[in-house]
Amino acid sequence: MKAATLALALSLCTLGAQSLRIGGGAAPMENILKPIQAGFEKATGLKLDLRPDGPDASFRDLDQGKLDAAAAGLSFQGWLDLMAASGYPVKDPKGYQVSVIGTDRIHVLLHPELALMDMTKAQLQGIFAGRIVNWKEVGGPDLPITIVWGTKVPGTNKMFQEKVLDNVAPAAKLRTAGTTPEILAAISQTPGAMGIGPLSTTGDWKVWAPKLDFELGRPICLITKGPHSADVRRLLDFIQKHAK
Repeated sequence: MKAATLALALSLCTLGAQSLRIGGGAAPMENILKPIQAGFEKATGLKLDLRPDGPDASFRDLDQGKLDAAAAGLSFQGWLDLMAASGYPVKDPKGYQVSVIGTDRIHVLLHPELALMDMTKAQLQGIFAGRIVNWKEVGGPDLPITIVWGTKVPGTNKMFQEKVLDNVAPAAKLRTAGTTPEILAAISQTPGAMGIGPLSTTGDWKVWAPKLDFELGRPICLITKGPHSADVRRLLDFIQKHAK
């Protein structure tokens, strides 16, 4: 009986070792990791355990040994800045190994009634400052503007605030949502709504990405605490060969 119990325990440990735990934000999950998940698992026999908990929570989980790697749509320095702002300053940044696994473009996303609109950086600044409150003020229909702001996408918010709002916090009234799918649901179901997010995450949601007079881009980084493990290196090699 003891031998059987020991064999079962060893078997469970072996199965656990076949799982690669990756946490992160919407950009790496939706743009890179989910699209290659099935192919990676089939090719390697490793289960890709994806945990879309956001960049700040994933960084903490990586530190606590709950993850094998974490990924975010931020430069590593931007990630460090985000952690400091969230009350979790990183004491030894050199203790992490960083790989850039792709790039992502963030889009302004609008309710489908606002389709065919173009927008400028100046207009977005006016909307988020609360100076522009109706779409008719920027050439759209007579609808009040509802800004949907995600509470679980800090990397996306930080990048938008830096590159569009010149590091000024939104002053307009915001309707909060959580994850990217929740943001998309709120935008698609609310006439006059707008928000921000990766275009690749829209899926079946009916939203419109207007043409902008500037581009919103960011690197997507994957980090480990200490050197990459052999399994993480296998993932990085697979991403390099197969990610679009």
